[in-house]
Amino acid sequence: MKNNYLFLGFFIIVFGIMLVLGKINFFFIFPIFLIFIGLSMISKKSLFSLLFTIFLMIACLSLVIIDSFKVEKKEIKFLPIEINNTIENVNLLIEAGNIEISSNDSNSFISGHITTNFSEYIKNEYDNSIYLSFTGLSFWNNDDNLVNKIDLYINDKTIINLDSFLSSVKINNIEFDEIRINNTSFSNIDISVKNSSEIEIESFVSSIIVNIPEEIGLKIIDNTKQSSLDLDNLIKVADNEYQTLDYEEIEEKVIIKISGAFSSLNINNK
Repeated sequence: MKNNYLFLGFFIIVFGIMLVLGKINFFFIFPIFLIFIGLSMISKKSLFSLLFTIFLMIACLSLVIIDSFKVEKKEIKFLPIEINNTIENVNLLIEAGNIEISSNDSNSFISGHITTNFSEYIKNEYDNSIYLSFTGLSFWNNDDNLVNKIDLYINDKTIINLDSFLSSVKINNIEFDEIRINNTSFSNIDISVKNSSEIEIESFVSSIIVNIPEEIGLKIIDNTKQSSLDLDNLIKVADNEYQTLDYEEIEEKVIIKISGAFSSLNINNK
């Protein structure tokens, strides 16, 4: 009888957790209830039976938690983005998304769109800066159910500040004065440079690729730990500082300052 009370109590706790989360799914929880009833009938006289029963209880609880946080397949939304006035600083926050930043023939300073079924898009503008965030994380889901694609077109020189988590970021065919990649974790960053600029990178467990034309000089200031940097075609000029052989003579220059840990930086000279 004590064992029956144990399993009934455990089931009530699980049911209460789901009720608090507002994630009650009767078609899912009814089979779990039947499993608990079956477990209560198993003899607990041996240590093996007891351990096996506890393992099944934990497995059932894990399934309940996973099911509680699953996001059902939602309708895909198409949200336009348009900003007409020129802004000095563009600040981007991306979570669990794929964003491509380039330029087009639009008269708008920034245009584009987001295609998503779970991300929240927020725009704030003040002090000659604009803040665009595309946030929303979803765990334990089939990737086929999730869509979060951002196409952004920036049609004038600006300073780009980018934070990303679990994202893929591609920046090409735009002119920028400075890019600051801050607090970037578990992301893939691909940047194509076409003019003199400065790139600051702070990354954790991320992959960064920078594409630079051969006619542009390159300097890298490395403050990373436990990271892999592609420095084969550069010469060391100071502690943690590397540059191309003809860097001082070339008019167009790119400076990359990188910090963080457990990341990789690869340079492609086109």
